[in-house]
Amino acid sequence: MIDPFKISLAGVSFSQYATVLAGVDDGFNLDQMLAFVGLSRPKWLRADALFNEFILTDLEAGGSLDEALYTAKANAQRGWLRRIPPLDTSLSAWLAFWRVVAESTQVNALLQEHGMRPADLTRLETLWSARLESDPALKLEAVRLLAAPPEPFPKPSPLPPELPRKPPQSPAQLPPTGAAS
Repeated sequence: MIDPFKISLAGVSFSQYATVLAGVDDGFNLDQMLAFVGLSRPKWLRADALFNEFILTDLEAGGSLDEALYTAKANAQRGWLRRIPPLDTSLSAWLAFWRVVAESTQVNALLQEHGMRPADLTRLETLWSARLESDPALKLEAVRLLAAPPEPFPKPSPLPPELPRKPPQSPAQLPPTGAAS
């Protein structure tokens, strides 16, 4: 099995590759992400083509680099902040929104309608899971809210994502799940 964090193509590490993709997915522009991880555009363009080919070849051979990339992107996204009031601050707002998401057959369209991305939903799920797991009183409040009839959720007001001063160099340097949410 290939350790993805030992892969470097055209001078770009797997971690840098995942971080740039995650940032672009999260709404940062490519040049901002390239500066964040210390890459030039020509180097990125060459590496991007090589990584796409490498991951596709691995997938066709039954490998799991695509899953490693998904995980690495999720880990990279934990390294920056994107506030989405009131969904990241109000349990009742989050649960009302989550009920709508759970019943939706068009989740991506729903998120887009509210200025959100799939990464935002993952970030909010991680944030609230950690909060509920660590706070028994909050967990009881969630049970109470879920037992009541659904309420309309307040309109989310996503703020632009914010990068830290420098990217983590390895997975070990990433904050715990939910810490940056």
